[in-house]
Amino acid sequence: MESYDREVISLLYTADNWVDLYQLHETKLLSPGQLASTLLMLMTHELCEIEGMSARLTAKGRDWVFLKRKEIFFVVARDWALKTSQNPQSIDRDEPYLPDLSRLDVNFFLRRP
Repeated sequence: MESYDREVISLLYTADNWVDLYQLHETKLLSPGQLASTLLMLMTHELCEIEGMSARLTAKGRDWVFLKRKEIFFVVARDWALKTSQNPQSIDRDEPYLPDLSRLDVNFFLRRP
């Protein structure tokens, strides 16, 4: 689940009634595509309803958010934090790190006029 999905679901859940989608777009800086993606996903499972430019969670949707709250809000994929290599070359803790100088572009650091 994307961060914008969590944002939209959170705002729909905390709202007592209808949420103005344009105001949601302006305040949370979400694109119309992000809003549409989340709302269509919720609508296909009958978790929310849309009327004009407003949306709200159905009773089924509120129950779903409550039941899935840990999966929605606490399990966040951190793909950027995963290791890039499955077979990392490790060095001893006390061994100094030396970069592979042959891979450096020596012209990169030259002053250009």
